[in-house]
Amino acid sequence: MKILIVDDDLIFGEMLENIINKKFSDKKNEIVVVKSITDIDMKQKYDYYFIDILLEGENGINLGETIINKNYFAKIIYMSSENSLVFDTFTSKVYFFLRKSNLKEDLERLCLKIEQDSIKNTDYIEVVFERQRQMILKKDIIYIESNRNKCTIYMYDKKIYEVYRTLKSFLGELDVNKYFRLNNYTIINLEYVKNVNSKNVTLINGTTFVLKRNYDDFIDAYHNNFMKRFKQ
Repeated sequence: MKILIVDDDLIFGEMLENIINKKFSDKKNEIVVVKSITDIDMKQKYDYYFIDILLEGENGINLGETIINKNYFAKIIYMSSENSLVFDTFTSKVYFFLRKSNLKEDLERLCLKIEQDSIKNTDYIEVVFERQRQMILKKDIIYIESNRNKCTIYMYDKKIYEVYRTLKSFLGELDVNKYFRLNNYTIINLEYVKNVNSKNVTLINGTTFVLKRNYDDFIDAYHNNFMKRFKQ
């Protein structure tokens, strides 16, 4: 996990870093601790941002909103010794509020939330469609087609999502045993293949793609997927 901790109390920040490393010792963690907003490299993207609301001379909530504008999927965790400040975060996109006065208990709840979300999200892909964050079920994806940095996702229920992501970014989230990259522009769900011949592959929604140089690779992948389903 990539984590950024922003707190003008560096002793607390480093203590939090050690606790997180112990809690998630089974993961490969990259944690950066900074004291001020000016110390942050905004070009870097992190999975989780721990931000002290009352930074010296700065506003942690404003920082969180700036980060969300640059990295919509960032999970913002606000921290404060003043519990009443939780109400100030209600209008922002907040993942969790960490009370420094109740650190041990709140961290337990936060770690549980992270673990549960991690398990839950393995069946879904998170996308931004029409300015809304949405979770779409992987198994319902028939195919994905790209046009530069924009992808169109065709679903089993006939819904269509147009999202600003690269095709490559989806590959890391999809099971290679179920999804096949047909060409530089297309990923198909092998479980929705209706018909295959020496030249074409047709999906259940009637969409047909031409098989070219990777015909043998596709046949192998399709056969392996079919046999796994047969054995289940």
